[in-house]
Amino acid sequence: MRSPLPPGAPPAAPRAPRPALRLLLSAALAACASTPPPAAPPPSPERSAAPSPELSEELLTALRGAEVILIGETHDHPQHHLLQAALIRRLAPRAVAFEMLSASQEAAASTVLATPREGWGAALRWEERGWPPFALYAPVFEAARDVGARLIAAHPDRETLQPLLLGQELPAALTEALKLDAPLAPEERAAQEEEIAQAHCGHAPPGLIGPMARAQRLKDAWMARALLAAPRPVVLVVGRGHTQPRRGIPWALERLAAPGAAPRWAVVSLASAPPAAREELHPGGAVYPVETAPHHEEDPCERFREQLKRMGRR
Repeated sequence: MRSPLPPGAPPAAPRAPRPALRLLLSAALAACASTPPPAAPPPSPERSAAPSPELSEELLTALRGAEVILIGETHDHPQHHLLQAALIRRLAPRAVAFEMLSASQEAAASTVLATPREGWGAALRWEERGWPPFALYAPVFEAARDVGARLIAAHPDRETLQPLLLGQELPAALTEALKLDAPLAPEERAAQEEEIAQAHCGHAPPGLIGPMARAQRLKDAWMARALLAAPRPVVLVVGRGHTQPRRGIPWALERLAAPGAAPRWAVVSLASAPPAAREELHPGGAVYPVETAPHHEEDPCERFREQLKRMGRR
């Protein structure tokens, strides 16, 4: 029989089969919950060569009216990064923030664009952090350099996130600073947890979904705070799961800003099957869907199961 925890000890981490738990925790510490954790195979030449959608003047005019612009992506979709680069060149923001860069990389982010392009990925320790190949993101960084934008490392460090995923509490000062003590609306919390369960293909045990949802809220609030401190206009390159207006970064922006001083925001939602065909207007901003080419032929959950099998054989 397992020994009981001593008084005052933090609760044990939710249990799951070891390969699944290792993969799920790794994904939660790095990527957003709406993107399946496993790395995808290289896209086929036909998919990569698909022409990018035109950026209409109507869309560009609407985005120029926003101070904070979130470009929601599928992390390993090449077309999404080409569109991000095109938007940055057309909008010429003062800053470009990245979900893929954590707070401890702020110093490297502040100087990397002044160095030769060939060394950017290594300087940012990109490959060791579990993101898709840097080559996919290089056009986005080049566009930021060409318009003279400042780079912002927007994501919290692993050390900040890890307590939540182990069932522990955040420091009270951080909870207060990020206003994480206010709960989401019940329907938004349920939608977020369902999204996490679906994104992890049913392998996330029920005891882990709650901590993963809390970690996502921390990420959203942390990135919102980084955007409020950045020069404006600012563009954020981020997974689509963080751009939900009623529970993601837009919601956190409005909560963290000083009364009456919330910046006007806009979301460009890049997706092969956007949930809405037209723009979605909100009191503080708007969501603009942009349909892109389909990316992967195979079921992402099948890729996830295959990765679990490989990890189980290690």
